[in-house]
Amino acid sequence: MNLLIRLSRPDDYTQDEGARFVVTFDKARGAHGRAVAPFEAHLTPDGWTVHAVEGLAHQTVSGRLLEYLRVAQDADERPTSANVAIARARVRRNDGLKAWAALLKDRTIVKHPDGGFCVP
Repeated sequence: MNLLIRLSRPDDYTQDEGARFVVTFDKARGAHGRAVAPFEAHLTPDGWTVHAVEGLAHQTVSGRLLEYLRVAQDADERPTSANVAIARARVRRNDGLKAWAALLKDRTIVKHPDGGFCVP
């Protein structure tokens, strides 16, 4: 696969809005930068409207890493490295490493005394 697209509901979505979703590119070989930036699409009576969602790529990666860590923690598991967490959260490695470093820096995730990483 050269392209993997994720469609998700915006946080403020309500059912009466109809088709409205955030488009993120989880994998895009040969494309980078603004070409694969996340955006929101909404089907209105006048047709589709599309607008950029600033900062969503980093939030999405961080959010997915945190979601994985919480699920792993609930199952009494802790990833032993950033690479393990990134692979299991299914995020792109470079984006995952940047998000992981930021999460460690602001202590959103920490090294567990018994090994691995967790959410405090």
